[in-house]
Amino acid sequence: SVATPAERRRIVHEFETAWREEIADHFDVEEENLTALIMDDHAGWRLRTEHHHLHSLVGRLFASNAACAADESVEERSDERSDERSDERSGGFLPQMRNERNPPGPDAELMIHLAAHLHDHIRWEERFLFLEIERSASAEALTALAGRTAKMESTRPRARDSDDIEAAKERWL
Repeated sequence: SVATPAERRRIVHEFETAWREEIADHFDVEEENLTALIMDDHAGWRLRTEHHHLHSLVGRLFASNAACAADESVEERSDERSDERSDERSGGFLPQMRNERNPPGPDAELMIHLAAHLHDHIRWEERFLFLEIERSASAEALTALAGRTAKMESTRPRARDSDDIEAAKERWL
């Protein structure tokens, strides 16, 4: 079933929080820490290109959501003024009528496109990029990366369980 406009606004709001608190920074950190370890020029190009494209899609989605919120706010103020005038003319006896029109939500197709692209990007990293780095990087480089990764993960707003961080370090060390 298709999400209602209100559900889409809620979903985008939750995604926006995650994006601002963690995901956008995650992309920057990946590029900063992994680019030097990527031996395949095409893979390095793909990582940066996909991150750029995802940033662009996210910007469009947030703009779409902000436009909906602005439209909804204008509509609510207009409805309130209309209700006040109606109430004044009727001497307060007519019930206040609100506009029942459901304001549009963020672009559903854009949400689906972004979700699919983000999913595919993550799977590409997991199935190709990270494995390629593990195969081609030196033990010293992987050890240094594991240390930086553990330190970064511990500071994230939704930091993983410390057992997960330790398991990740053991895998890389």
